[in-house]
Amino acid sequence: MSYLLSSSRLIPVAAMLGAVGLLAGCAAGGGSSTATTVTVVSPVVSPVATTVTVDNTTAPGGLMPLGNADKEEKTRRQNEPADLMVDNIRVGDHPTFERVVFDLTGYGKPSWFITYTDAPSYPGSGHPVQITGDSFLDVNIDGIAFTLRDDMVPQDFSTRQLPDSIITEIADTGIFEGRHSFVIGITGDRRPYSVDLLDNPTRLVIDVLKR
Repeated sequence: MSYLLSSSRLIPVAAMLGAVGLLAGCAAGGGSSTATTVTVVSPVVSPVATTVTVDNTTAPGGLMPLGNADKEEKTRRQNEPADLMVDNIRVGDHPTFERVVFDLTGYGKPSWFITYTDAPSYPGSGHPVQITGDSFLDVNIDGIAFTLRDDMVPQDFSTRQLPDSIITEIADTGIFEGRHSFVIGITGDRRPYSVDLLDNPTRLVIDVLKR
């Protein structure tokens, strides 16, 4: 089961996604699928409801999470400068974990600082983030463009509620000083997670274990 999170104001949101082909960067396999429709609400200045088509596909063989999963903070600093933009977010459900993929465009590789927090807040203002969940993963992606180039289309990833998922919601808390920040709401206690970077195209991947 996979979901596409995109701007409700700038680009279409409806999509039918395969959990393996789009979220793992691997070849899609067989499996049965049924499409259902859910409604997500974007709590911006005035609520905007968007209909999203969900493709419930079972990945054959079972996909394994990337990297080493634990509950500790994850950070990486790149030596080379970057000029990037997050242009898509995808969430996929697998037998033992759920995956969040941040698709990035531009040049260079992102740095990141990711950790659990008890009180998620907006960068700069410090105002609390209203988000569903019991545990909260604070995701900070560095190397974001200060000024958009002509080939960059700005996106607005508003808060989305995800049905039937340990990842309850993802909140876009904005860009501040070259850093794009998000909060991932998770059911239950803090769960082990891993972070990895994939190339061609550039993707930051967070796998959250279900155990």
